[in-house]
Amino acid sequence: MLNEPKDLVGNVLYILLARQFEDDRLLSEVKDWRMTVVLDTDYYPVTLTFADGITIERGAVPNPTIILGTTFDTIVSIAAEEMSPVRGLINRKLRIRGLLKHPRAAFRFYRLIVRAMGV
Repeated sequence: MLNEPKDLVGNVLYILLARQFEDDRLLSEVKDWRMTVVLDTDYYPVTLTFADGITIERGAVPNPTIILGTTFDTIVSIAAEEMSPVRGLINRKLRIRGLLKHPRAAFRFYRLIVRAMGV
């Protein structure tokens, strides 16, 4: 369902998301998603592909559904639960491209991250 990547940024995302997939309902819901999210960090981009599960890989795919721009420090702060995704958006530490074109995909990804944070 969720592969464990070998790179640093991908592994932080894996740790953040893996605990969510103990819930079978969420697991079956995410299997039906068809979207790609590029997390564009100050180190390197990471792509999350939602198609019969989640694949996390280093690099950016062309024409992703959503692009989330941020710094690695912000990702670590969110993973360590020092900052919520909402606070990151408000403080402009997170920037979302594709929100108006793909609002449902953006909302799904947002809900997944918020669940992972326990917010």
